[in-house]
Amino acid sequence: MTQQEVAECLKIDLCTYQRIEAGETPGSIRVWDALEDLYGIPQRKLREKSRPQQEDKENMRKKLKEARQKAGMTQKQVAEFLGITLRMYQRLESGELTGSVKRWDDLEDLFGIPQRQLREKSQPQ
Repeated sequence: MTQQEVAECLKIDLCTYQRIEAGETPGSIRVWDALEDLYGIPQRKLREKSRPQQEDKENMRKKLKEARQKAGMTQKQVAEFLGITLRMYQRLESGELTGSVKRWDDLEDLFGIPQRQLREKSQPQ
C-alpha cells in the first residue's frame, strides 16, 4: 500500500501519516489500533519500526552537522535554503525531527552527499 492509501484507510491526512511513520509525532491510540488491524502486527512492533533508535539519531545528527560545517554554512543559512525556520532546522540537526523525504532530497542537493549516507545508521560493533 502507498502512504496515501494507508492515510485514507486511517482517515487522516497524508502529512500526518508521514510524520507518524517517521516518528515525528506519536499518533493517537485510534491510529495505532487501526494500523495494527491493517497490518496484523502488534502496535509495539509497529511503533519500534516507526522511530529511529537513539544511536541512529545521534549518528544522523553528527553527519548532518559535519556536512553543514564542511560546506561552511550556518544553521540559519541551511534553514533558509530549505525554506524552514531556524528552529525547525535545529530540531532536524539535533535529531528531534527526522524530516521529510523532500527535506533530505534538498539536503542532498545542498551538500552534494547522498541522503542515504547522511542518514546512514551506525555500523554494528
